[in-house]
This record gives sequence, C-alpha cells and structure tokens, in this order.
Amino acid sequence: MQSFYCVAEKDLIGYGKGRNAIISYLYNYLVNLPIKPKKLVLYCDNCVSQNKNIYILSFCHWIVFSQRLFEEVDINFLIPGHTKFSPDRHLGYAKMALNQSDNVETFIDAMQVISESAKKQIVKPTRNFNDDLQNVRVYNWKKFLLGKYSRPSSRLRLFTSHFFRVKRDNPKIEYRTYHDSDQCLLNSSKITKMLH
Repeated sequence: MQSFYCVAEKDLIGYGKGRNAIISYLYNYLVNLPIKPKKLVLYCDNCVSQNKNIYILSFCHWIVFSQRLFEEVDINFLIPGHTKFSPDRHLGYAKMALNQSDNVETFIDAMQVISESAKKQIVKPTRNFNDDLQNVRVYNWKKFLLGKYSRPSSRLRLFTSHFFRVKRDNPKIEYRTYHDSDQCLLNSSKITKMLH
C-alpha cells in the first residue's frame, strides 16, 4: 500500500522537508498501523538531510527500545548506481497525473488527482482544511533525540554503510557496507545515553 503525505506549501515554510518532517510522517504512519509486525523493514534513498542521518538511526532505536513498537528494524539504503525504486515510480505517476489534469486549482483538487493516479494508495493531508488544524504534527525530533542520544562515534561509518539493524534482544547496532559485507557491531552505549 502506497501512502502519500500531502503537505500544504504554507507548512513547508515553517519546517521544510528535512529530518523533522520525515520522521514525523514516518512516526504517524507507524503508530497508526492497524497491525504492527514484529519486524519493520525500511528502504531509503541516501539523502543525508532526510534519511541517512543519525536522527533516523536514533529514531529507530527509540521505537524499538523505548516505544517497543517493533522487535527489530532493518534500514536499507540504496547502493550507488541503483537509486530508483518503487516510491520514485509512484511519485512519477502522481506528478504525471497532476501535469495532465486541467482542473487542479486547490490543494484538495491536487490530493484527489494524486489519489486517482494509482491503485491501492492512501493520500493523507497533513492539515485539515475545514478548521485549518494539522492532522499530522511535525515534532522537533532533532531536539528530542539529542536529549536522549549523544553524537555518534567516529567508528560508525554512516555514509559508507548501506544496511543497519536495531534488535531488541541485542543492545549493539549492526551495520554493514553491503548486505554481504562483514558485520560490524557498535555498542549502543557509544551512541546512546541511557533511556529512562
């Protein structure tokens, strides 16, 4: 099931499309899953400001150990040269539908066109336009997570690693350059403070 979070332009001025927005939309999606699997598998592009950063890793650690939403989270980043995957295709369909539509004058019109651009997709507005209240709140995850987690150790090769795993039964964070590379373990105490 493809889910689009549609954001009003006026909201982008306030918080942009960076890590706080991305983690807020991800958190909203995860806590509203009707059935939560034991294992969450994420596939992300290598965008440093949105996905490939210590805040996403800290967030995944937090949802496993503090929130206990999942027993395990795997985070897979695309390997250079293989940077197109299904979310890009779905976004392409939505953009094409918007460009071909003659009657998109409002944000709600745009959401309708996006909704009809593919089967089995959910379009979620981040704002309720009847009362102008936010449906999906954007939190300051950077501030929150820095209050719980310290800066990563220089041993963590965040930018050259493409696979990370957080498991509730192991306090160490597993990471690898590639899936078939040797496993590296990072003691979570090196990157985290104790969670209360």
